[in-house]
Amino acid sequence: MELLALAWDYHQLGYAARAQLARTPAALTELLTGLVPGRAAEALVLSTCNRLELYALAPPSAADRLEQLLVVGCSPPPVPAQRFAGAAAVIRIFRLAAGLESQVIGETAILEQLQDAYRLARRVGAGGPVMNALLQRAVRVGRRCRALAGFSPDRSVARAAVMLLGERLGGLAGRTVAVIGCGASGQQAARALQEQAVGRLVLVNRNRARAEALARQLGGVAYRLDEIALAVRMSEGIISTSWSTGYLLHPEQLSPPVTLVDLAVPPNVNPAVRALPGVTLLTLDDLPSSASADQFPEVDALILVEAAAFEHWRTGTAATPTLRHLRRHIEAIGEAELARALRRLGTIDERQRQVITQLVHRLVQKVLHPPSVRLRALAEHSPEAILIARAFGVAER
Repeated sequence: MELLALAWDYHQLGYAARAQLARTPAALTELLTGLVPGRAAEALVLSTCNRLELYALAPPSAADRLEQLLVVGCSPPPVPAQRFAGAAAVIRIFRLAAGLESQVIGETAILEQLQDAYRLARRVGAGGPVMNALLQRAVRVGRRCRALAGFSPDRSVARAAVMLLGERLGGLAGRTVAVIGCGASGQQAARALQEQAVGRLVLVNRNRARAEALARQLGGVAYRLDEIALAVRMSEGIISTSWSTGYLLHPEQLSPPVTLVDLAVPPNVNPAVRALPGVTLLTLDDLPSSASADQFPEVDALILVEAAAFEHWRTGTAATPTLRHLRRHIEAIGEAELARALRRLGTIDERQRQVITQLVHRLVQKVLHPPSVRLRALAEHSPEAILIARAFGVAER
């Protein structure tokens, strides 16, 4: 098994294409249960406004099929995913946790998003010891990297959106601004707006109690989502962050002039509003570029060291080369026998294919477990390590 990562992000895809890849919690649950154990031993999927990424413990040969499963329902299919394996996959998730792959370099929301992704994987049975260790190490490394780079803890996409709105409106002091959605991003936007001394802060949320609680803290007014037309009627600026599978704002609900920043993926705002005179619609793609991730060589160096240490742990410590060759040898036998069996069976349905694949993978892991445990306790090239390798038909390295 190899640690694989498949990723699409804002570097490759525009706002509309990323919206196609966005997955609801229910869709992520279905995806993970379809991946583990049939396609991968462990997996977690990260779906945010700027990315869809899969981390999986799986045979290298599974990468094509994993990518196909991730893009089901996308028309047309997106560009090919970025692919990473082994240490490169570890480096990728460590860079994510450090905020180096974020649209706003150093933003903090990605740490919670990664932890949410693992919580879901664990809840549906797709998590495991490798993903758990990877996530915990990524969070620790991410925090160390942020401290090393001196990133401000209030960096966020929502704050960048507030700054953009202020630029377009010529300042926010005294303005009426609405925030749609009072989740983490909405709360960040609302607090940044308060710091800009807006005249009237309007908060809209499905759960009115959450909006009212935030309004009490910040001196705003609260509305339910079904009151959105009334809430935005007098707004000069609107920042939308709510999760929704359909549009929440339409042309007939707006009173121009108004500037909107839609941070939601899928989008909250019907793009038809652009046809209205006096209406400006901005999205994530309009946010200004932040500092280049290449400006933090000391952070990159730390990530390389930590990634190498993690891969050393994952693949075994003392007898790593022998263990690695043993695992590859036995797994190759399993993959070959699986392919031979599937050819002989002819036409079978997907469920039958998954059951057979799972059976072979479990047998391989059970065969590998005792020698793997013993090899990790032995020195490389010790007589016993060499004897174990030879017993399984692995040439001495």
